Amino acid sequence: MAERAGKLRDPLSNALRDALVGRRPPARRRHGATLRGRRPRVSAQTYLGFDYGTKSIGVAVGRLPSARAEGAGCVAGLKSGPDWDAIARLVQLWQPQGLVVGLPRNMDGTDNAMTALSLRFGRRLDGRYHLPVYWVDERLTTVAVREHVRDTGARKTRRKAMLDTLAAVAILQAFFDEPQHCTRWQEQGKAG
Repeated sequence: MAERAGKLRDPLSNALRDALVGRRPPARRRHGATLRGRRPRVSAQTYLGFDYGTKSIGVAVGRLPSARAEGAGCVAGLKSGPDWDAIARLVQLWQPQGLVVGLPRNMDGTDNAMTALSLRFGRRLDGRYHLPVYWVDERLTTVAVREHVRDTGARKTRRKAMLDTLAAVAILQAFFDEPQHCTRWQEQGKAG
């Protein structure tokens, strides 16, 4: 792969590499997560990205001036659904302008079992926080992230947390890089 000055040309690869190189994977936290313990700089252009899963939800944060997504950890899934208290703390902490949710689909573009769950999660985010919710097609994000995580040599338990968080980073980075390919809730939510 071509490199220039230590940076990969693909912006998604840059974000994933930066999230992996020299950093421990974000640990799950019982009461929500902050970005590696740093105090957030609240900006009017802050967005939170989510990789929805039934067992855990990867979270990323990014700001539009830099158009760069960073991992913010994982939120555990509960038997009753997402840990809404932890998500509320993240929303309160970062005060985002919008929320971005990965929309899993089959390679041929058809919906799968997780598509409906992700749509429901996005609609519930909209209902709770009254923020714009955007969907990003996440068909190839997991494949790209798995390749990066596999190369780290991390233990299996750490790889899962890394996968969820880095998938959220990839989703949010795709939103920043190609917003024209994203769908806002009013358009997608009514169809789903």
